[in-house]
Amino acid sequence: MVSGWTRREFFTAIAGCAALPAAASAEEKYLLLDTRILERARGARLTLGTVHKHPEPLFVEDKPWEPRFDNLYANVLYDEEEELYKCWYSPFIVDSVTSNTPREKRAEVKWHGGADLELGICYATSKDGIVWQKPELGLVKFQGSRRNNIVLRADPELGEVHGAGIAKDTRELDGSRRYKMLFNRFNRHLPRSDPRCR
Repeated sequence: MVSGWTRREFFTAIAGCAALPAAASAEEKYLLLDTRILERARGARLTLGTVHKHPEPLFVEDKPWEPRFDNLYANVLYDEEEELYKCWYSPFIVDSVTSNTPREKRAEVKWHGGADLELGICYATSKDGIVWQKPELGLVKFQGSRRNNIVLRADPELGEVHGAGIAKDTRELDGSRRYKMLFNRFNRHLPRSDPRCR
């Protein structure tokens, strides 16, 4: 973290980063606050540092509707009005192969993707970006209960939901339309050419 910055200031600063340039290769190194990918930075000094993996994951599969995390496509934003980090993520919410395997044995089982797979979009919040809460939203039924943090799940007609990108539109006057979401919707039982998969 940049010396003298709070976590909130640091994460707010990096949240403004644009995507890496299209020509970037996996071998290229970028400074965290690189002027090629960051519009502006104040009170910061550009230096190379060493990345260290956190010893414990910040998100764990600890709910019945989270049997397996795989490419969560986590979308995190800092809500300045509520002073809260908000995360939308896309776990497999149904996967009998994983659910029927004890956690300590899962590393030994070759995952192949069963016919009953289902993806969903879930929501979590954090005051500091480190410790996360998964609030009971009451929006979507899972195994007969709405006591979960699921925002959206598959629809029999429209198919799966995955990889949500969410933004808060502070200019939107209608509070019920303030959050905007783009996501991938597909139906694994339909050919990709079917218009319902777009």
